[in-house]
Amino acid sequence: MRVHPLRVHLVEDSPIMARLLQDLVRETPAKVVGHSITASAAIRDMVRTKPDVAIVDIGLAEGSGFEVVKAMAAKEPRPLVFVLTNHATRAYREHAARLGADAFYDKHHDIIALVRSLTSLATAAPRG
Repeated sequence: MRVHPLRVHLVEDSPIMARLLQDLVRETPAKVVGHSITASAAIRDMVRTKPDVAIVDIGLAEGSGFEVVKAMAAKEPRPLVFVLTNHATRAYREHAARLGADAFYDKHHDIIALVRSLTSLATAAPRG
């Protein structure tokens, strides 16, 4: 069992989607520790919040979620990176995986799968 709640940082520029994700995370044994709306802010903010998981949208107010995925792959400790996007094409999935994404979710079809993944991680033994 985890010693602390699973720490989640949201990278999402839509206020409606960000609120929905915050509400969904609250329904799991995880907690939101940060929220960013641009790629540069996300990269900077996650140094401070040190999340276990980053949920990253590809289309952001400024920059791209791909920048965030790539930057997080080089961080220590490295958070798990879950891409959650409307751009759920094969090319985007493959590019995200090459950059280091751990999982890829379609906003239209995979929200429940994302919540299940968070719940499973939050109740599992800590990584490391």
